[in-house]
Amino acid sequence: MPNLTKCGVIKQDSALSGGEQAELERRCRLEAEGFDIEKVIERAAEIRGLTAEQIRTAGKEPWRVQARSLACYWAVRELGMTTVAVSKVLGISATAVTKAVSRGELFAKSREVGLEE
Repeated sequence: MPNLTKCGVIKQDSALSGGEQAELERRCRLEAEGFDIEKVIERAAEIRGLTAEQIRTAGKEPWRVQARSLACYWAVRELGMTTVAVSKVLGISATAVTKAVSRGELFAKSREVGLEE
C-alpha cells in the first residue's frame, strides 16, 4: 500500500494491483468531493426517508437497520473507514458494523442505490 498522508499525495506503487489502485483513486475522489461519514449518513437517511439523527438513534426497527446498514457499507467499503471508527460515530459495536456492512451491500445491490446518486 502506498504511503498516504493525504489523498492529494498518492504515489504509484507497483505492489498495488490495477483494481487496488482504482479503489484508492475512487476513495480519494470521494474525499475530494466532500464525502465523509456525515455525508454518507445523510445519503442513507435520504434513501430511506429518514433524518440523519434517526440513523444514529438506537433501535432495531427494519427501516432504521436498513439505513444504518447502508451507511456502514458505504463508510467501510467506499470511504475505507475502519469498523471501529464507524462504530464510534454510530454508537454501535465494531462487530455490529461488520454485520451491517454485509446487510448494506445486499440492500444497495438489490435496490440499485449508490452513494453518489
